[in-house]
Amino acid sequence: MVAEYARSWREQGAGWWAFSLREPIDGLPKDMIVGLGGVARRDPAIAAWNLGYRLTPMVWGRGLASEVSRAGLLAAKQAQPELPVTARALGRNQASWRVLERVGLELAWEGTVPMHAPLTAGLDLRIYSDRPLSEGLTAQIAALG
Repeated sequence: MVAEYARSWREQGAGWWAFSLREPIDGLPKDMIVGLGGVARRDPAIAAWNLGYRLTPMVWGRGLASEVSRAGLLAAKQAQPELPVTARALGRNQASWRVLERVGLELAWEGTVPMHAPLTAGLDLRIYSDRPLSEGLTAQIAALG
């Protein structure tokens, strides 16, 4: 994944960041790295940004996912505004749905992850986007799992 994100920065002008706390939270020190996130072109063959984030559970519910998502949207608009910004969330992850909707993405597709997708095969998936997506692009994104 690190190689994919580095390639995205190098070739596309944006990628995921590691991010830290600006101030202490519940005993966690200032400057502690608490997650990764942003936008990246994980597969250059897919003409869309992938917005995502991973946070340590110790900081869930504090608006950090929304903050990094907004920063990712801005980075995508600056790097390649012609590309849609998309995000994938598992059907059971309502907290992620709320974050994606809060930052302005809309539900574009809901279905089952294809069986060949790594890690999430057969699970319910939701795809969000900042604009309508073609069927072909939606299928490519769903295939990522």
